[in-house]
Amino acid sequence: MARPLFPRYALSSYFWRKSLAGGKIGRSLTSSSERELVSFSRRFEAKIGGSSKWRKYYFATLREWIVGETNHESVTDRLVTLACEGGSPSAPHQTLALSQLSGALGLHVASLALEKRAWKQIVKNVSHRHPDDVLRWLQVTMYQGLLPEAIQAADKLRKALTREEMGRYSYSDVFNYISVWSGEDSASFPLPHDSVTADWNRELNSRRVTIYGPGLVADGTPDVPEDELVIRIAGPGSYEWTNPSDHAQGRTDIVYVIPETLQNIGNNDEERKQLFLRHRYICVKRGNAPYLPNSRRVETGSRLFLRGHPNVVPLICLDVLRVQGARVRVIGSDFFANSVAYREDSKRTVAPGPAENSAGSPGAQFDRSTLLASHNAFQNRALVKNLVNAGRVEGDATFRSVVDLSEEQYASRLDEIYGKSRT
Repeated sequence: MARPLFPRYALSSYFWRKSLAGGKIGRSLTSSSERELVSFSRRFEAKIGGSSKWRKYYFATLREWIVGETNHESVTDRLVTLACEGGSPSAPHQTLALSQLSGALGLHVASLALEKRAWKQIVKNVSHRHPDDVLRWLQVTMYQGLLPEAIQAADKLRKALTREEMGRYSYSDVFNYISVWSGEDSASFPLPHDSVTADWNRELNSRRVTIYGPGLVADGTPDVPEDELVIRIAGPGSYEWTNPSDHAQGRTDIVYVIPETLQNIGNNDEERKQLFLRHRYICVKRGNAPYLPNSRRVETGSRLFLRGHPNVVPLICLDVLRVQGARVRVIGSDFFANSVAYREDSKRTVAPGPAENSAGSPGAQFDRSTLLASHNAFQNRALVKNLVNAGRVEGDATFRSVVDLSEEQYASRLDEIYGKSRT
């Protein structure tokens, strides 16, 4: 049977996005006035699938929360009940979009309920005729932590892909993830043949590195050994680490940074060279810095995400484990499951704009929740959790305690920290 031109929900998803006229669930929306949020919710309600009765009740409840007519516990109970009932949208992309909107408004438990409903919709209606449909099935098995099913789905995906598709980096990344998760060696990648990439692979081969995140480090965490590479994340106003109590004595071998942040550090390329040439590697998320000879572009693992994209610590884990035999230890990072996201020595500023608080927010309503929903915190944590269970990622007690939470416990933690306070 011939392969379909489009995957199962491609056209429906396209027209759904077009119907919202580019409306994005971002911080500019969630920080806007109640009137604007309510107006957006009405447009969203009019376009989303499901029965009219279900839509009316779900969005009426959502609007009560927006305008402050109900408390967080009450609205969560009602939305979770609705998410588990019939009448909700049947198309996974619409269910996921509603999950994102709910999470962006600080309703993380409700968001998770919809996310998991979308997973069930995908598995129930999976088609093996188009690789994108098989990929969605594979993605769901990863978030559910089902390794045997993931291996089965990965085998079907290989058979569904053309030779040209199999050669793409993004698919190699998916198969590498399954390989690492299952305890095998890292896969081969269609990598650029440059000296920085060659040095990177040689230096990290069969080596453990420490990701030193900006959050609180668990009490009793030992210092980073001298022979272990230290990775940190640069942010606006946070690109030098000199705290006397630092667990690596300020040592930084590798820096990860997003392009927008890199452009906001220093006044020009020459200043940035002075700051960053002291490190072995500058790893730029989906970007290039040709004026830095020690820079390398980092691909984001886009096909590992059903909806969303990686936060930086999960991205680093994925990137490092593309190297044969590499292992990762994480300290100072907890998937934002703590009210203190940034230590005093790692607080960031927004350039231009106001400084962020210890939670990483400039103070706008729903700021943190919107970013967590945009990245999809549930999928980020699930992908790393599999690697922890495979023994390729470890971490301090704080990191591990969050990894060990159930999905519902993690969503409840996010609600406690960000949702109820509307931050």
